[in-house]
Amino acid sequence: MSQLLSEQTSQQLVNSIVDIAEKIALEKVKQSRKRYLIQKEVMEEYNVTHKVITEWEMMGLRKVKIGKTIRYDWQDIENVIEQMKKWSVCNAWEYEAMRRKHNEIEFTLYNFNIAINNFVTSNI
Repeated sequence: MSQLLSEQTSQQLVNSIVDIAEKIALEKVKQSRKRYLIQKEVMEEYNVTHKVITEWEMMGLRKVKIGKTIRYDWQDIENVIEQMKKWSVCNAWEYEAMRRKHNEIEFTLYNFNIAINNFVTSNI
């Protein structure tokens, strides 16, 4: 009986099928996960500390309050991790510096508005 595929082509086909099966299995695991995790679950699942979660929050991770408990959407966590992969450490520090500068500008504008209101009120 003659072979339809060469040994190399057969191996490539098997590898492709295994890759596809792994991707499907991984997607099914992701879909079966709980959507919202409490901080302790995040720490266990991602092997991180409270400090790391706080850093993720500064990078855009949103908290969701469900009842009295704060939870994190695992999809948001995955998105933040993907963003971190794209950013260099330098960019993360630049982001933090920009955020601080933005807060300083907002504070200055707030004080300026108070000063203007006090001036207008006292001169009426």
